[in-house]
Amino acid sequence: MKKFNIVLTIFNLALLAFIGFFLVEEKLYSPENVFKKAVDGVLETRAVAGERESAGSAVVINDAGELITNYHVVSYKQDEQSVIYEEIYVRLATEEEYHEAEVIKFDEHQDLALLKVTDETYQAKLKRIRVAKERVRTGATCYSVGNMSNQGISISKGIISSESISIIIDNEARKYIQAQINIALGSSGGALLDSRGKLIGITTLRLKDRYGNPQYGYGYSIPISVVLDFLSG
Repeated sequence: MKKFNIVLTIFNLALLAFIGFFLVEEKLYSPENVFKKAVDGVLETRAVAGERESAGSAVVINDAGELITNYHVVSYKQDEQSVIYEEIYVRLATEEEYHEAEVIKFDEHQDLALLKVTDETYQAKLKRIRVAKERVRTGATCYSVGNMSNQGISISKGIISSESISIIIDNEARKYIQAQINIALGSSGGALLDSRGKLIGITTLRLKDRYGNPQYGYGYSIPISVVLDFLSG
């Protein structure tokens, strides 16, 4: 009987420890805390060329003031040619003033661009988003953080509906992460995060129906593996 009571006590302690760990983890990685962790690592972008203007998002990728975004966020079409905007600005969600940034590298084919904040003092305010090392899995919880509808940095929650889906763009198949999540104009270049707030992709596009209307409810992101290859290339 004494032995049984000892085993029961150990079991109860283990159960309490498990419940405590679950509750702490649930609070630690709640949507609120994921956003708090990411809000200084995702910036609003504003690109200007004469009367042309574009809004989007960018993600802090390292401690040197460098940001990753989509190429289409910092470029426009002129006479069927792709042209980089003359002026590019970024700001945090808590700021009213913009800060200058410059394009230091891009890949039009992959739709990626690397920006750098020119003010070294401002770089200290930025916090890089840590990259996920775990494999993206279909059905897992995810978050999108970006400048949705150009109304400021916000967060939406969803699930990974396909960890790798092939989409034909310019007659070529490209791989994306498909997520059942809300994104809108301005979300491009923002962060797709896993349940722990780590970077798994760069939010890039929505598909359109045969009438040219955006299909809502699903967003497509460039996988982080592609982003890392771009950065190291």
